[in-house]
Amino acid sequence: MNPIDRWNDPNDFLDTNALSPNGGNFVGLDGDQDPNVNVQGSVSQIINGLVVGESYNLNFNWAAAQLTNRTGPTTEYLQVKFGNDTVNTSVLAIPSQGFSGWQNGHFQFTATSTSQTLSFLSVGTPFG
Repeated sequence: MNPIDRWNDPNDFLDTNALSPNGGNFVGLDGDQDPNVNVQGSVSQIINGLVVGESYNLNFNWAAAQLTNRTGPTTEYLQVKFGNDTVNTSVLAIPSQGFSGWQNGHFQFTATSTSQTLSFLSVGTPFG
């Protein structure tokens, strides 16, 4: 099932050729925002059962794209937080209505608690 089917998007704003590398589900985050509205929203999950002082590897696929109803070049990156640690992916330059292709993110974090929040925030331009 493609993203248009899932969201029943009558305007076809998502590029249906951007399905995940393994054909599974993905979450679309938008790093652009209205310059008059200061709102940021991340996707997060609480991870339980951690061992304090242990290192954990985080691997994920991510990509950057522009909605088909927008124009102009943009940049995008992900800010990844695990507990109090924050790291950023590389910044990808996206041409007008372009798609970066899928990237692999890999970070190592050390647990400071037995339960920590993992979150992803998309940051982009021109207003993100």
